[in-house]
Order: sequence, then C-alpha cells, then structure tokens
Amino acid sequence: MKHFVLFAFAAGVLSAVVGCGGNKAPYGVVPVAGVVTYKGAPLPQNFKIDFLPEDGKRGSGAILRGNDGAFTAVHTVSQDGVPTGKCKVTVAWAGPIGTSPPEEFAPLLQKYGFGKEGLPMEITKKDLKMKIDFPE
Repeated sequence: MKHFVLFAFAAGVLSAVVGCGGNKAPYGVVPVAGVVTYKGAPLPQNFKIDFLPEDGKRGSGAILRGNDGAFTAVHTVSQDGVPTGKCKVTVAWAGPIGTSPPEEFAPLLQKYGFGKEGLPMEITKKDLKMKIDFPE
C-alpha cells in the first residue's frame, strides 16, 4: 500500500508538470522580435541587446547575427520572448573574444551599455514586432 501511495503521488506530480501547461507561454513572457537601430541605421552583427525588467524578473536578450538589425528575444533555452511590463534595454558588444566594437559605437555603449541607464520601454502583450531605436 505504501508503494502505491508513493507511485500515485509521483504520477500526480508528473502529470501536473507535463500536462497542465496548455498553449500558454510560461514565465509570463510575450514573443518579441523586430529591428534595432542606432541613429536610424540598423545595428550590425555582434551586438547584443538585453531587456531588463524593472520588477526584478529574469531578463531576456538577443544577439544580432546579421547587419540588418533583426532580432528575436530569447528568455530561456526553451522560451522566446520578454516579460511584460516596464524594462530598460541595454546594448553590449558580443563579438569574438579579443575584438572591440567599431569606434563609431562608443557613444552608444557609453550611454546604453550594460550597467548604464538603458533605453526605457514597456512591453505589452501586443509587442510581437517592434522597432527599437537607440538615439544619439
């Protein structure tokens, strides 16, 4: 009887973890993709943007793989998106080890780099495609 109770409990926990998710995105995130620009021009490859929620939730990020500024935000290994609410967007150089960002992006990194003020923004449930422009 003791083994049956243990088995029933384990089966119940497993079914709750596996079967109760539905199509709802975990972690309260919405899919966010779009284009990021600096002074109106697409940010080139090897830059990384981070969405850092003001409420302390886990952030999301994206590394730019092309020179068109296109990005898709990633929250976890298994979930794309960004938590809803107010956040700041920061930018960092994510090029190969030992490389530096092009000199013309020094002002961008000084103002909006990781640990700096960031670009304020609010993510809503409708923010599936967006344009993020870091001004001068």
